[in-house]
Amino acid sequence: MKFKKWSDDKWLSRNGSILPYDKLEHLLLGALGLLICTYLLGLSLPLSLILMEILGIGWEIKDGLVPYNKKGDVEGFSWKDLIADNVGFLFGFLIGLLFFD
Repeated sequence: MKFKKWSDDKWLSRNGSILPYDKLEHLLLGALGLLICTYLLGLSLPLSLILMEILGIGWEIKDGLVPYNKKGDVEGFSWKDLIADNVGFLFGFLIGLLFFD
């Protein structure tokens, strides 16, 4: 498995797939995922967090193992992406407290 070097993984990297900024994308998708699991699907908050953590870690494992082009280049597992995911989970939790409870 390939890991991204901490110094090479920029917080403001512009390689997101939906939004231009990758870490912002992780944050917003983490918040949205937690809100969907908790308030739309009706899962408990602990179960929603566990599910989102599994998805986030699984995605990073995929990034560390699966090539993204025909040359076999692998992006790499990013610890900063996981941090952004978890900040998103916290953000989603706070939004849920403010608007849904």
